[in-house]
Amino acid sequence: MLGTMASGCAQDSEFLAKHNLWGTGQPENGDAIGRGEVSPPVAEAMGLVDADKPRAAMAVLEKAIEAAEGPEDELLYRLGMLRLSPMITDHAGARAAFSRITDGYPDSPYRDAARAILGLIDQMDAYKAENASLREDLKKILDIDLEAERLRRGGPPAAP
Repeated sequence: MLGTMASGCAQDSEFLAKHNLWGTGQPENGDAIGRGEVSPPVAEAMGLVDADKPRAAMAVLEKAIEAAEGPEDELLYRLGMLRLSPMITDHAGARAAFSRITDGYPDSPYRDAARAILGLIDQMDAYKAENASLREDLKKILDIDLEAERLRRGGPPAAP
């Protein structure tokens, strides 16, 4: 169990690095959007992600947003991306963070990315709904097939 959790945390760091969510990974090199030096809470969160502690990084960002300790649009973007990471997968929380950017920060350099990510979350939700519907249809087909097989073998019809 512990090995699986550690593996999941390592996957989070790999996910975040692969998708360049922390810019270059070095606070002194600026953020992913090119605003310049990252804020102290983001630098702290970056260190926690590098240490395979994505939930702790999320808590740092949430606290920074609450205390207005940096550019809120950047903090919301980083928080949203963390919430999409494989170990956390809080899509509703990510949607809320990205929506705050698109609704409240029309000039934010994160706005276009947030809008695109919201579109992807919408697509994913639609696919999940379609998948659930297809599973129900498949179950009905299997039930009909089982009933047909029972009748073919001369068994009594299933009770309604």
